[in-house]
Amino acid sequence: MEDEVTQVATLARDYVDFHFADRVVAEAIRNRSLILDLHTDFVFRHYFERLDLFDECRARWWDKAHIPVTDRRLLERTMLRHSAAVIRVDTPVQLRVLTKV
Repeated sequence: MEDEVTQVATLARDYVDFHFADRVVAEAIRNRSLILDLHTDFVFRHYFERLDLFDECRARWWDKAHIPVTDRRLLERTMLRHSAAVIRVDTPVQLRVLTKV
C-alpha cells in the first residue's frame, strides 16, 4: 500500500528543561502575571527520503535526541528493503499566545 505507515522507531529526548519552563509559565498564568490568549496543540511532520538527511537534521535540530540501537537497525533495514520508503518524524507542538499583564 502506497500510503502505509509503519512505526519502526521512537526518537527519544530528555525533556527536563521543557518541563521546567512549562511549570514556570503555568505559575505565571496562575499568578495572573501572564494571560493565556490562545492555546492549541498540533503535530508537525518532517519527511526524509534518506537516512543521511534524517541523521543530519536530527543532529542539528534534535541534538539530544537518540534512537535505541535495535530501533535504528530496524529503520536501516526498512529503508534498504523498501526503496520508496520515507522517514516521517511526528513532532507534537504546543502553541500558546500569552500576554504580559
